[in-house]
Amino acid sequence: MSILLSLIIPVFNTKPEYLTRCFLPLINNVDRRMELIVVDDGSNLETCKLLETICHKSQNRITIINQSNQGQNAARRSGINCAKGRYIGFLDSDDTLFWPDFVKVLDASEQSDADIIGFGCDTIAMNGKETGSRGFHDINPNNEAAEIRLLMLSRCAELWLQFIKASLLTAEDFFPGSSTGEDLAVTFPAIARAKSFAILQYKPYKYFSNADSTLHSLNPLRRLTVIDSFEYIIHMLGNACTDYHEEIEWQAINHILYAEPWYLLSGGLKNREYVQVLNSWVDATFPNWKGNHYLINQTHSLAFKLIVHRKYILFALLHRVKTLITR
Repeated sequence: MSILLSLIIPVFNTKPEYLTRCFLPLINNVDRRMELIVVDDGSNLETCKLLETICHKSQNRITIINQSNQGQNAARRSGINCAKGRYIGFLDSDDTLFWPDFVKVLDASEQSDADIIGFGCDTIAMNGKETGSRGFHDINPNNEAAEIRLLMLSRCAELWLQFIKASLLTAEDFFPGSSTGEDLAVTFPAIARAKSFAILQYKPYKYFSNADSTLHSLNPLRRLTVIDSFEYIIHMLGNACTDYHEEIEWQAINHILYAEPWYLLSGGLKNREYVQVLNSWVDATFPNWKGNHYLINQTHSLAFKLIVHRKYILFALLHRVKTLITR
């Protein structure tokens, strides 16, 4: 039986409760159309033992790769190198799957020949409550491919929100030199070169907002590597940068002018020098970013408006008040 999906799961010192939660649907359910490729990226002995125990409980096809710590995208590259599936999917080891929707996505993928199959996810707070959803599930699947591509490019940020045809990916697509924006550095070029899309209204992925995740714990200097991710995207796009200028510019606004400064400034103003580096790069690379049509036409939060328009003192003050109130 040919393999429909290779699901790649990088693991590095994931908390035991998170790792158990991640694999629970894959222990309780079996689907022979997929293979699991678990890449242990140099975890400690406790994580290695738990991972081995968990994997032995699952009846799904599993390959475990052990390597020295090289980073998440390097782990994904190792997974890609041994993947046998027609499609490639990804699962972070501190998230999990909603199995009924996951099976529906597999069913639809079996009938599809699209280059990319997009879907959605539910976002779960640390207290276990659902706080919303995101992804591609609300895009009209009857839109023309060109329109779907632009919509996906304007909001893509995570590798786990789509299945990508294996023929569209190589190990070299996984940029290893960044701590932030590494998912975007793979998904944006892949979506840009895809010819066909299938959009599903299912939400098979459960994303957990963990305060101790790598994304939340990076030091300020490593946050600047988001610039490396964008320079990699621009390099990979080549002449296609002109075709997708509005989308890559909007992603830079969203990630470099807003998201990374949010993390840098949420603890106060001590990291303003790093924020200035991010601002300077966007100003030089996209000098007309204030006219971006996604920026102009979308509704934005107060925090977004304050940070993007560089009202940092007011943002830091309001964020501090909000933190005190919600304690």
